[in-house]
Amino acid sequence: MRGFCDALSFDVVWFPGIRPVDVNTYNQLAEPWYYDGVRALLGPSRDDFVARYPFDIRPATDERPYFQDFFRWPMLAAAWRDKDRGGMALLEAGYLLLVGTLVLALLAGLVLILLPLALFAPLARSGRRLRWQVFAYFTGIGLAFLLVEIAFLQKLVLLVHHPTIALALVLATFLLAAGAGSAWSSRVPQVRSRRALAGAVVGIVLLGACYSAVFDTLIAAQAAWPTAARALVGAGLLAPLAFGMGMPFPLALRELDEPLVPWAWGINGCASVVSATLATLLAVDFGFSVVLWLALALYACIVAVFPRRRLDR
Repeated sequence: MRGFCDALSFDVVWFPGIRPVDVNTYNQLAEPWYYDGVRALLGPSRDDFVARYPFDIRPATDERPYFQDFFRWPMLAAAWRDKDRGGMALLEAGYLLLVGTLVLALLAGLVLILLPLALFAPLARSGRRLRWQVFAYFTGIGLAFLLVEIAFLQKLVLLVHHPTIALALVLATFLLAAGAGSAWSSRVPQVRSRRALAGAVVGIVLLGACYSAVFDTLIAAQAAWPTAARALVGAGLLAPLAFGMGMPFPLALRELDEPLVPWAWGINGCASVVSATLATLLAVDFGFSVVLWLALALYACIVAVFPRRRLDR
């Protein structure tokens, strides 16, 4: 290897037994940065080196499967200062596009959904507390539903080994099972709506936590199964979770007076638009487990803000 590199004037970065005099010979840098970096990555100070490095060089995993993401916010200011010398070219544009997409989705939701509601569906007759409950409740379930869906989409990709199959499977299972849960919730007496919601939330949190703990083991155990069998197992696991997730929206909707109903739909729709991009940003930075646990926390919190009319029926 050394003879090959010497013949072609290639600099060696690392090999067993390398010495400082063996590096930075032909294409000389101010410091042997590549040699120092590889030595740090292979040594005991690896974690400290990765944490202090200007770019995010953590290895991609199933939890964070973003091989081309190396963006860190402190680098944005440094790249902007050096923009005249090509500094902006060092930034990974995909992450910034996600941030821009999130901002545009939020603005579009506010302008196209909530602004028309504010103009044509005023809430002068509704109490302030009830309005805040509606806002918090339907924002929470709008965010949480998509966060759960996207987190398990990544799990199903690992299970069925094909993103298109996983997407079709997740969408079909969640739409059908959540629709069934929504239809079943109409059988719950209205005086027991909050109790039914609490039961649904307990089921969602327990199933979500259980799946988070055992899904990777199930993926490994079924790796050699036929694709159809793995798809059926995935759908069977997700269906009870999606069934429970279909209940919170209709249980709360029937509690509202008529002026609040369009607001509930609008707030939920606006949160759902934002949630898809938000889930990806969170997964890039923190991983899909954080996305799932955040969704479960939102479901746990909605019980406290369940909107109830204070009117005699």
